[in-house]
Amino acid sequence: MRYGHPLDRLTESSFWGIHMTMRTALAASAVTLAIIASGGSAAAGTLFGINDSDNSLVIINPEAATVTTVGSLGVAGGDFGDLAYDSTTGTAYWAAGRGNNNLYSVNLTTGAASLIGNYGVNDLFGLTFDTANNTLYGFATNQNVYTINVSTGASTILSGNHGLYPGGAAYVAATDTIYLQAAGGGGVNTIDAVTGAGTFFSAGAGAINDNGLTWDVARGRFFANDYSGNVYSYAADFNSRSLVLNYGSSLDGIISVETGAVPEPATWAMMLLGFFGLGAAIRSRKSAALAA
Repeated sequence: MRYGHPLDRLTESSFWGIHMTMRTALAASAVTLAIIASGGSAAAGTLFGINDSDNSLVIINPEAATVTTVGSLGVAGGDFGDLAYDSTTGTAYWAAGRGNNNLYSVNLTTGAASLIGNYGVNDLFGLTFDTANNTLYGFATNQNVYTINVSTGASTILSGNHGLYPGGAAYVAATDTIYLQAAGGGGVNTIDAVTGAGTFFSAGAGAINDNGLTWDVARGRFFANDYSGNVYSYAADFNSRSLVLNYGSSLDGIISVETGAVPEPATWAMMLLGFFGLGAAIRSRKSAALAA
């Protein structure tokens, strides 16, 4: 029998060998991709806050200990307010605080705030978004908890009492838990998402001025910024903290925005080795078959 092309000389067993090699290499690559999906990556988190002295949006870099202005909110009134972030829609919300009972959405690229509506509650100083039940919560100095309509800004009071003079609030999706930190003493309560009732969680790690609070998934820490310009990093149990920086100007309201997952160098190496091995194996099988 004459062979019109070198590849015609590949036997059935050679094709079967290449097939099995491809399956093995692809399976190894699939495992590598699974590692990425299950946490073999370093997610990059960006911390945004409010400069209360001029009502501008800022980026806080805890590693470099820097604060960079994004842009003006374009709103004159409001003090001691808070930020919240809905990670499912990528929307940032701002409750302006004392002297301004309005809810705004905030453009994280420009800093510009857009009016949503009036929530009608004085001194609402804490704000967080619960992604499990798709609800924005507000915490006022009257110790009441409110759900806030993100389309109109209208608030609805819950039956429970949160029990603190509110500083910042944060939601942790992994445990489906809302945390509220007290301005002043720095103690923390967990909040019942249905009733709004507060339950003691931690006495905190020291005093803090009126503040914002957020959970940073990538760094595995809580971060708080306060009216004295301090930025703190807290352990998950709130029993220890470290001073990240002092800005020298009033800060309040803070959110962590996860900006994507970047595979670790070792993960990339596994993927590349897997695909390189696939190519090499196929070439080897072809060469062996042609030499037969």
